[in-house]
Amino acid sequence: MRNWEGEEHKPSRIASPLAIMTEAPIGAAAFNNEFGRPATLGYFRCFETDFSDNKAFGYHKPIMLAGGIGEIRDKNNFKLQIQENYLVVVLGGPAMLIGLGGGAASSVSSGESDEDLDFASVQRDNAEMERRCQEVINKCSGQENSYIEFIHDVGAGGLSNAIPELAKDSELGVYIELSKIPNADKSMSPMEIWSNESQERYVLAIHKDNKENFEKICKRERCEYAIVGITTSEKLVKLYDEANNNYPVDVPLSMLFGDLPITEIKVNSTPYEEVNEDDSESYDLTDSIVKVLQHPSVASKSFLITIGDRSVGGMVARDQFVGPYQVPVSNYSLSLRSFTSNTGEVIAIGEKPTLALNNPAASLGRANCYPCAYFEEDAGGAEPSIRGRTLHIPINAWFTLDSRCAFPLVSLQYNELEISVTLRSIRELFIVRDVFDNGNNFPYVQPDFNRSEFQLYRFLQTPPAIILDEENYESTISTWNADVHLLSTYCFLSKEEQERVAKNDHVYLIKDVYKTNYSQ
Repeated sequence: MRNWEGEEHKPSRIASPLAIMTEAPIGAAAFNNEFGRPATLGYFRCFETDFSDNKAFGYHKPIMLAGGIGEIRDKNNFKLQIQENYLVVVLGGPAMLIGLGGGAASSVSSGESDEDLDFASVQRDNAEMERRCQEVINKCSGQENSYIEFIHDVGAGGLSNAIPELAKDSELGVYIELSKIPNADKSMSPMEIWSNESQERYVLAIHKDNKENFEKICKRERCEYAIVGITTSEKLVKLYDEANNNYPVDVPLSMLFGDLPITEIKVNSTPYEEVNEDDSESYDLTDSIVKVLQHPSVASKSFLITIGDRSVGGMVARDQFVGPYQVPVSNYSLSLRSFTSNTGEVIAIGEKPTLALNNPAASLGRANCYPCAYFEEDAGGAEPSIRGRTLHIPINAWFTLDSRCAFPLVSLQYNELEISVTLRSIRELFIVRDVFDNGNNFPYVQPDFNRSEFQLYRFLQTPPAIILDEENYESTISTWNADVHLLSTYCFLSKEEQERVAKNDHVYLIKDVYKTNYSQ
């Protein structure tokens, strides 16, 4: 038992924190090794306070969160409006008696689930099947006109949730035949086949004219699929059981997706006495440093990282390990767009929910400022969102791509090399997160400088207070003066070398002429 650990206050059916930390990631690592997608980012969450007045805050079990990033073509951003008699397809693994309680478990309040429901909610991953599904989806979406006109993942509630949502979003009904749903357990009841949450499955809608070509792709990728029904003009969800010649499910969509009852919530405010005791002298600095570095939230996560292939795909430019000793301290991930590209995607991930424990106001204050910056009592601990004003922009010219292609300035005896730089306004070169647009999950948008919360000065200085009103800012700087310098690497030649280089011809094969527009 570690110094910070005490008596466990968790349900006995939950595995120990150590077992979760060492065994749970093995399943997730399959999606690196078997699926072929590198995991290069994540964070570790574990927290628990001591009991005070019979009250404590914390997590029953450690949580390891991994992040990913991808791209989608513009025209595939939105589901298309499908019509009557479209084919409803289940793509992916067969139905199995696993994860049957996930839909119910995700709907109850925290702490209200029982043991049977917890065990019924356990799911089983299948990275190999997910890979096959992804190859089918990639092939279809990469075409000029994708065969897949509507797609929905199968999550909590299984097909009983995914197929009706396909119908609702299309303002149609569906007719499904139970016997056509892929099934690996013939002992399952209609309810279990309809509601289980077997992983790595998708519900698709395709036009009947594309049926043959879609099937060829699935067979080539050896991906299991089944055409289980069609869309109907009658706004009903009908599930037909041929074996029993009846309809286990025959309900109108209005009953499934009607207005939910308004929940009445009572809010009580409990006085909280904040205690700030300086007991630092009772701690030994060396011992405290060792304990902090041993804590799972701070210690090395190599045991989580090395079980997965981080280089699969060949386009990872920055993973968790840094330097010659491969220390896992990188706080961002970088992947390239292609094998020959100099551009890519950068992503960082993290959170700080514990702010709300002692100072809920400080936690709420984050909703009125840029997510990277928040107010702290200690002004030295807060940073502006834009931390610096120096941009290093590589000139993508033929003579900068390789050291052997240096530009021979010594040969320009009667000519000059002129490089002109045109900079757009700084106002056009950054985006912000609209922390007021809760309905669209706080999207990144071009700043609207007619709104006070998007003014440039808010991002260039430390937040001055918890409530960020305009009058709280002493500096309202709105410009960013450019001081442009050209940084170059020179190779100086001897007098003999200068004469030889100047007298000889220099012929270069320029493969491409690049024009780079920095829009953001």
